[in-house]
Amino acid sequence: MAALYDLLLHKYHVDELYDALIVNRVKDLGSARCVDAKVIDGVGVDGAGWLNALCLQDVHVWDKWVIDGC
Repeated sequence: MAALYDLLLHKYHVDELYDALIVNRVKDLGSARCVDAKVIDGVGVDGAGWLNALCLQDVHVWDKWVIDGC
């Protein structure tokens, strides 16, 4: 009965299995320097700045040629 009690107490060890297979692999990917430098900074931070600059160019052209009529 001790084995059954342990199995039920730890909810069939699903949390430990999930932690070992999924959570730790995601932590490994996140701790890699390349992922942070290329993906997070490159796409997220630099991509947002690049998109903002691109939109501002379009707004400038719209303002100059359509609104001001020059």
